[in-house]
Amino acid sequence: MAANAGSMFQYWKRFDLQQLQKELDATATQLANRQDESEQSRKKLIDLSREFKKSTPEDFRKQVAPLLKSFQGEIDALSKRSKEAEAAFLNVYKKIIDVPDPVPVLELAQQLQLKLQRMHDIETENTKLRETLEDYNKEFAEVKNQEVTIKALKEKIREYEQSLKNQAENLAQEKQLQLHNDYAEKERKLQESQDSMSSRLEEAEHKAQSLQTALETTQAELFDLKTKYDEESTAKADEIEMVMTDLERANQRAEAAQRETESLREQLSLSNQSQQLGSPAKADPDTEQPTEVASHSSLEAELRAKERETAQLVEDVQRLQASLTKLRETTSSQITQLEQQLSSKTAVLKELEEKLQKQADYEEVKKELSILKSMEFGTSDSVQDSSKPLEVLLLERNRSLQSESAALRIANTELSGKSARISPVSHPYGPPQHCYHHQQQRTHPFSPTGIGQDFYSPVFPLVGGKMALNSLIQRQLLQSFYSKALQESSGIPSGALLFTPSPQPSAPSLPPLLALGQLPSLWQQAARSRLQPAQTWVLLGSSTAGSAPSRRPATLAPLQEVFWTGGYGPAEIARQVKEQLIKAQHWPACVWPLCAGTVPGFGQ
Repeated sequence: MAANAGSMFQYWKRFDLQQLQKELDATATQLANRQDESEQSRKKLIDLSREFKKSTPEDFRKQVAPLLKSFQGEIDALSKRSKEAEAAFLNVYKKIIDVPDPVPVLELAQQLQLKLQRMHDIETENTKLRETLEDYNKEFAEVKNQEVTIKALKEKIREYEQSLKNQAENLAQEKQLQLHNDYAEKERKLQESQDSMSSRLEEAEHKAQSLQTALETTQAELFDLKTKYDEESTAKADEIEMVMTDLERANQRAEAAQRETESLREQLSLSNQSQQLGSPAKADPDTEQPTEVASHSSLEAELRAKERETAQLVEDVQRLQASLTKLRETTSSQITQLEQQLSSKTAVLKELEEKLQKQADYEEVKKELSILKSMEFGTSDSVQDSSKPLEVLLLERNRSLQSESAALRIANTELSGKSARISPVSHPYGPPQHCYHHQQQRTHPFSPTGIGQDFYSPVFPLVGGKMALNSLIQRQLLQSFYSKALQESSGIPSGALLFTPSPQPSAPSLPPLLALGQLPSLWQQAARSRLQPAQTWVLLGSSTAGSAPSRRPATLAPLQEVFWTGGYGPAEIARQVKEQLIKAQHWPACVWPLCAGTVPGFGQ
């Protein structure tokens, strides 16, 4: 019996009925809240189903009706099951919530059982003592004559009885006091539990109010979010319409570019046919063929540009279609990406248009190049030389002029030695004073007032009579050259102008004009620094070697990037300058000894 009471006490202590009641209370509160939420959501679902029936057509409702009925049946079954479970839970909750906790009673019963066991032990001991007393009485009856012994035994019996009585009274008082204390403690705990339950009830009411307010605010926020979602959906639909419009425009532009390409192809085929028909009856191949080739190449270039533009537009249209498909499937972040793609396509189209505009002067440049080639090599060379390429002609002219320049350099050295005996000069290879800018008089050597008899003196004699200096540089030619150079270089104070900017509007920005007297400092400055490549232009005269001065206007020809970017040295630059000067067929005689004396590798 004691073991059963102890096991029951331990079982109910582990069971913790109070904690179970708390959990059941919390679960019941949650079920009540969920029931309210379920009612609200069910009402909303009913409203949404009504709106769905109103807004959808009859055919669609008939198709969806079985699915909705199955959903409704499943929802009803789930609702029924949840209601039955909630009802069962509430029944159990009602029965358990008011059940008192048996742990204190079982604990008290266990203590009383222990006390009862001790009482049984005392009774057993008392019985044994009584049996002993009976034995003593028997012995006393047997031994009547032993009065002293009997008196002593009686005295012992009294003492035993008195001690037993005192022990019983003390034990009863202790148990009574202990029971009183236990009762007071249980009463105090019960009062505390009642107070805690009342405070929890107040907290539950407060939580219910706060949950109600939170529910209202959540419903308001849900309505706001739904409104914002509708607005964003409308905005996205508008943006999709705009993108569709842009796609249609891009398709139209692609079709227009395709039509332009077809027209250019037709023009190219017509030009080829006209070229094939007109090839047997060509009268002047040196003048008409470059023009036809230029027009043919320009049409081909324009056709290639249009084909590239068409291909680019087709790629752009495909990319726009792909981006539009992604736009319908993805979020609003891809809309901005599509706008960036459209802007990049616009930039590409602008670049293509700019390239077409830049290539508009191709025919004119081709014509000028053919004119320059005919002027330089068409009149003096034979029929066999006219069929040679431009590079071969330049190399042959370079070889012939190198031999002449070597002879001129030897003669200049001899004359410099002779003139050194008369008047010393600062530079062994420097030109005479009339060829450099005079530092004291500040007069231009090529000006009408600056050219004196010294310029035509025997300081620059002619070797072999092939290049006559007096026939190469005449006073009228120098005066026209000087006046034109001053008009084109209004900011240059002095020095014979050798490089001038191109008058063509399509030429790039050019470096400052170089005076003939500034040429040595150019090489020294270029050798010390890394200059950016620049395209300069050399002023060509019109006279040929050994002939009378011509009255043709001066021609501007491109000079191949005379500045280096780190890969060319002064010798390479001097060689390029020399080749460009050789193309001109004439230049002031003082330039050669000046460059040969100041630029390393110029005369090689």
